[in-house]
Amino acid sequence: MTRGHKAVRRSAGRSAEEIARTKTGPRPLPALAATRATRAANLVDATGDNGLRVVAVRRARTPMVEVRLRIPFAGTDAGHSARAELLAETLLLGTGTRSREQVDIDLAEVGGQLSAQVNPQRLLISGSVLAPGLPVLLEVLGDVLVDAAYRAPDVRRERDRLVEHLAVNAAQPSVIARRHLQRYRFGDHPAAREVPAAEAVAGLTPASVRALHRRAVSPTGAQIVIVGDVRPAEAVDRTLAALADWRGNSPARVLATPTGPTPRPLGLYGRAGAVQSTTRLP
Repeated sequence: MTRGHKAVRRSAGRSAEEIARTKTGPRPLPALAATRATRAANLVDATGDNGLRVVAVRRARTPMVEVRLRIPFAGTDAGHSARAELLAETLLLGTGTRSREQVDIDLAEVGGQLSAQVNPQRLLISGSVLAPGLPVLLEVLGDVLVDAAYRAPDVRRERDRLVEHLAVNAAQPSVIARRHLQRYRFGDHPAAREVPAAEAVAGLTPASVRALHRRAVSPTGAQIVIVGDVRPAEAVDRTLAALADWRGNSPARVLATPTGPTPRPLGLYGRAGAVQSTTRLP
């Protein structure tokens, strides 16, 4: 038995003129892109007296406001990465007037959160909050920047936890391979010190972390970006007011760009008892 085949009629493509018209007349044109004036009204960029740059961008109908504060945080001495890592872990654990729990409560009541992380070039404080709660988040952020407590029990607890984590992490093949790759790429440049050694963190004290904060957590050269359903000019004014007491005399701590690696043969690093090999390419 032979199966029948249904003929498929292929329609010719329509011209641009045909696409632009309907049975009732010309097709309405879509709204034009925002004009330069409209775009400018949706972004405000200003710098405060303390050297902090604030950029606010309106993103209408977005329930959450995103906040990113980037602080130049480079260091050239061998112990900097260890102090910086512990500072990032303890920066948000209370201030002179707020306990660790109170910081969490104040942020939770407005649907907000803050976190901190560090790398060889910068300290990044990230946050998000429901749009009406932005003033509270900025108030907490300002309190942390000016008056972070670094209470001894909190610092020691986080230090011990970090030491344990780093010790376990240091045994991972991927981490070992990354460390060798960064040393190959950057040599003794601080950019190669992405992760501190556990023993370097173990010897830190609350006083050393407080000293680093006073010296390096500075608004000079820092910038904060705010994006959400906000009035940009109002958000900038509110941010500058909330962080007006944050002062610092240190210049921006930025590392010179490291030079690329000198081409050389493949490097092999043995690890007794390993059952797999890990490869990293520069």
